[in-house]
Amino acid sequence: MRALRPLLAPSLTPLLTPLLMATLLLPLVSACGDKDDDTAASVPAGSPSLKVTSPQDGAWYDEGQEIVFSVEGRDASGAQVEATDVTWTTEGWSDVGAEVSTNALPPDAHDFTVEGTVDGEVLTETFEVTIWAASTNDTGTGSQP
Repeated sequence: MRALRPLLAPSLTPLLTPLLMATLLLPLVSACGDKDDDTAASVPAGSPSLKVTSPQDGAWYDEGQEIVFSVEGRDASGAQVEATDVTWTTEGWSDVGAEVSTNALPPDAHDFTVEGTVDGEVLTETFEVTIWAASTNDTGTGSQP
């Protein structure tokens, strides 16, 4: 803005500065979009997508605690559609279905892969879940980091 000030009459500078700033910032703000869904930016427009809705990536659970795994599909327009032929896998465990559950995972960090078909496309997502060993404390409850 300092470089422009000598070119402008002093009485116009207060009026033009906000206009110039808006002109410069508007394209940046527009590029950010207003999507509430954090996956919208990572999926190209017009592409079907597969999204793990439960559990969250990086979640942790106590040993023996039930974990519900669920996934949803989105078609090319972004509308929710059924994901079919869904398979969940991690070392030593697998299951099939858009929503499954287990309480039998051993303590460890587990890297999961979910594969499903959405609008005829086979899609894959990965995420991690950590299972903490059951505590031997007096209360009998699980431990956390």
